[in-house]
Amino acid sequence: MKIRKTTLKDVNAIAKLVKTEFNKKPYNDGWTDFTSQKAVRSFLKKGLGFVATEGNKIIGAIIANEEPYAKGTYWEIQELVVGRKFQRKGIGKKLVERLEDFAKKKKVATIYFSTHKKSEAFKFYKKMKYSVSKDMVIMGKKIK
Repeated sequence: MKIRKTTLKDVNAIAKLVKTEFNKKPYNDGWTDFTSQKAVRSFLKKGLGFVATEGNKIIGAIIANEEPYAKGTYWEIQELVVGRKFQRKGIGKKLVERLEDFAKKKKVATIYFSTHKKSEAFKFYKKMKYSVSKDMVIMGKKIK
């Protein structure tokens, strides 16, 4: 397994992973080919990321966007996805660590993200020493 920086040529492969993995429980997001490709393309145009590959196949990806803020630069992880048969093999950990190493070089103040409380990702990030914010919450309102 190798890890490299993402390129726009990776959009379709990453989008396929997003659609496949995030249409499962607990997310049940309802991604389509079109919406997943549109989201991944948008994230990559604004941000940066890394992919894990086995041979020529992308088996995992992490994408983050830069957010300038008063007390320094923050990165928000938009997507961390690993193909089901490659999960629990340290790939997600290696992707996060690569992003963190790159963030240190860029003098990023904080990396943050949102995830489902009942997901394996929540437990994974806690193991990676990420913590639930004491001050911030995610709020939303459906507009239809």
